[in-house]
Amino acid sequence: MDASKVSNSQPSLATLKARRNEEAQLAQLRKDRVQEREQIQKNVEDKPKPTTNGQGQTIGTRLNVTA
Repeated sequence: MDASKVSNSQPSLATLKARRNEEAQLAQLRKDRVQEREQIQKNVEDKPKPTTNGQGQTIGTRLNVTA
């Protein structure tokens, strides 16, 4: 039998390991991005919203006043 006509249809072990490592890295990256988005969303929700009084003035915020 001629060896040049036989093809290897299965990927090598090194190729499989590299692919698994790549998939694991992508999964970790996705997980990190989701956590970052959740943290950003939490920070946005935690900020108190400014309120206005009857005259339309914003109250409840800090002012930097120097004399």
